[in-house]
Amino acid sequence: MRQDGEGAWQWEPYREYLAQIRDKLPPQVAAFAIPVIRYSLDSPHSLHDAWLESLEILEPAAGKRHEQRSTRINVRLLGAFHDRVHELTYIGVRRYRIDAPAGQRGHGDLIVHEVRIEEDDVIVHELLFANGGTVEIGCDDLFYTERLLGTGASGLTSA
Repeated sequence: MRQDGEGAWQWEPYREYLAQIRDKLPPQVAAFAIPVIRYSLDSPHSLHDAWLESLEILEPAAGKRHEQRSTRINVRLLGAFHDRVHELTYIGVRRYRIDAPAGQRGHGDLIVHEVRIEEDDVIVHELLFANGGTVEIGCDDLFYTERLLGTGASGLTSA
């Protein structure tokens, strides 16, 4: 997503981009990335203004010597209304970048996030936080769940 000269995020070009790549996205990624409620300033389903609770990098292994390795990343965000958590699981991570200044007050609000497709059909999800921090993950697949706090393990939505 781009900002205009006054610093406002430009939603329309991103929406047009999502429409162009919709058929290239796995169905669950499209179900997560395309709905306006994931970006809306007043929707409880939006990631906007969510707070990072955890970012976990895992290397699941298989094989006799655990030599067949892959990378998976789990991100958990407290929703803007503090009534739910958003959980993102990135499978087949090909690359990731975390560029965030350390701070006593955390990363702050998630200002904007975007999904895009790059070469070799790599799905990229970029998250930009109020403290200037950025998390960018390139992966083969992305799964999203949303769960109301206090409701146990069942998800509200799954994509």
